[in-house]
Parts: sequence; C-alpha cells; structure tokens
Amino acid sequence: MGQKCCTDRKEPRKPEATPKGNPPSQEEIVAASTKIQANFRGQQVRKELKPGEAPQPPAPQPQGPNQDEQRQNAAAIAIQAQFRGNSERAQVKKEKEQMVEASTKIQATFRGNQSRKDLQNQQAGAAGNTEGGS
Repeated sequence: MGQKCCTDRKEPRKPEATPKGNPPSQEEIVAASTKIQANFRGQQVRKELKPGEAPQPPAPQPQGPNQDEQRQNAAAIAIQAQFRGNSERAQVKKEKEQMVEASTKIQATFRGNQSRKDLQNQQAGAAGNTEGGS
C-alpha cells in the first residue's frame, strides 16, 4: 500500500524517448487504444466499488412501449402505408383517365374541324365544276 497512484504524482511525467523510424502500425495503435480503454474502465469500476461497499445494482432503465404496443404500432404503420399507397394509385389512375378524356376531346374537335374544312373544299370544288361546265 506504500505505492503512489498516478494521480498523486507531484511532478509531470517525463516524455519517453520516441523511437526513430517507422510510425506504429494499425495493429499497434488498436492494441494501445484497447489497453488504455481497459485501464480507464477498470479505474472507473474501482472508483465506484470503493473498499467495503457492496456493489449496487444499476438503476432501472425507463422502459419504452412493451412488445404488444410495438406490434400494434408496426401494424398501424403498415395499414397506413397500404392505405396511402392505394389512395395514391387511385389518384394517379383518375388523373390518367382525365388526360385520356381530354386528349380524346381534343382529337375529336380537331377531326371535326378537319372534316368540315374538307367538306367545304369539296363543295367549293363541285360548285366550281358545275359553273365552269355551263
């Protein structure tokens, strides 16, 4: 028990001489970081457990909705998605039918005008032939 903890040190640590040469490999970096993390976690646990104290159970976590509620939420989401998909498809179908009706109306109007124009030209040609023949 005569050893001092690293946090009780009065003097700062002296920097170690860095070896000249290649930088550390990825494996060495991972191993060093794992060791640092393990030391830190161990220190945290020791700090929580202080000698003579019994470990305390962790505080209960607030629980979210239970599984039944989760299933109901998932089912509601699926039903909503299905409904929205159906209504969107119906809307697209309705718009397509309106476009077909509009294009049919435009074509009918154009063909009617074209037919009347052709008929007028035929009548004018027939009237010209009967007047010119007499």
